[in-house]
Amino acid sequence: MFAGVFAMALATAPAVSATADTTDGNWWYDYYDVGQAHAQGWTGKGVKITVIDGQINPDLPVFSGADLTIDKTSYCDASPFITEANETSVHGSSVTALLIGNGTGAGAVKGIVPDASVRFEGYGTLDCKGAGGKTTEFGRALQAAVDSGSDIVTTSIGTTALSKPDLAALAGALAKGVIVVAAVPNASTEGSDLPSGANGVVSVNALGQDGTIQAHDGATTINPEVTVLAAGVGIATNGDEQSASWDSSYRAIGSSFATPLVAGMLAAAKQKYPDASSNQLIQSLIHNTTPDDHELMRDEKTGFGYGPVSLTHLLAVDPVQYPDKNPLLDKAYAKPTAEQVADVGTAATAAPTAKVGTGGELPGSGGVPVPLIVGIVVGVVVIAGVVVIVAVLGGRRRK
Repeated sequence: MFAGVFAMALATAPAVSATADTTDGNWWYDYYDVGQAHAQGWTGKGVKITVIDGQINPDLPVFSGADLTIDKTSYCDASPFITEANETSVHGSSVTALLIGNGTGAGAVKGIVPDASVRFEGYGTLDCKGAGGKTTEFGRALQAAVDSGSDIVTTSIGTTALSKPDLAALAGALAKGVIVVAAVPNASTEGSDLPSGANGVVSVNALGQDGTIQAHDGATTINPEVTVLAAGVGIATNGDEQSASWDSSYRAIGSSFATPLVAGMLAAAKQKYPDASSNQLIQSLIHNTTPDDHELMRDEKTGFGYGPVSLTHLLAVDPVQYPDKNPLLDKAYAKPTAEQVADVGTAATAAPTAKVGTGGELPGSGGVPVPLIVGIVVGVVVIAGVVVIVAVLGGRRRK
């Protein structure tokens, strides 16, 4: 039933002309009316996004003029930035360009939120695995994103397991209002269903220009935990690892490319509705799939989740009308729990920390600046010392 309703809704979606070049790797740009959103001013300006991926080449023409920062931290003994075109660097560069690309260079990718501030956290490789029981590269990169003040985190790399410290970092991110968006596996045989399968995370699958879910080896990728679907079939890349060249592009298929588009849509909505909480933005995302209004529904059987995303529909509705509650805390993985997220939020509110020496305040100081407190203490000590000296001298005179 849900699949039928979604199919009817897709029929009214902005369609590509039958005479259009089917090899156009930027078909999603007109499909989602991105140009119209930009004309209205919704370009992601003021929103901070962190991309967690492998490597990136920041010198590509597509990033010229963009607000792009690269964390030089090496999580897997390899540099997060590189000028060589390989599988890792083409992947990381391409997913980042879908956010802030300027339309130049190979692939001519124009970003969905070109004015957003993007930070890149790179593993240095696509197959780095952290030690069990310890914070993995994902947990460390996520924590770095949170510490940097990111509003949205998007990752197109999956893993088979999350350690307890990783889950603690994820709970902390959700408690602080950071939206985490992650790609689901492209095939059911991959098994790398985390962090997309974790509670609270917006999980994304790829959709073709014809409205069908991506397929591999003749089988449609049906993921029962998917949140939404977005354009991810026939997407232009910035470079070609097969020829090891940044001068050519190919048409990629996968949830990796759908995921940053969803993150970008959330960034545009956050810019337009700054009073909305992260939970309300996620609520709006799932309530306003497809171009037309409809009741909230979720289709796990056919893999449509809450439906195909719609930028125009998302921007047309004020999210503050929805509950300030993350609707994605009911996944089968069941971690982190809603209680864990709430506990982190409560602890952060109850025990703020002060940074001495940077204008901070000591706990319980009642707002008195630290330097003033130190001055008072020193003054009291000096006065006490004077009193003691006077008393001693006075005693000697009496004798």
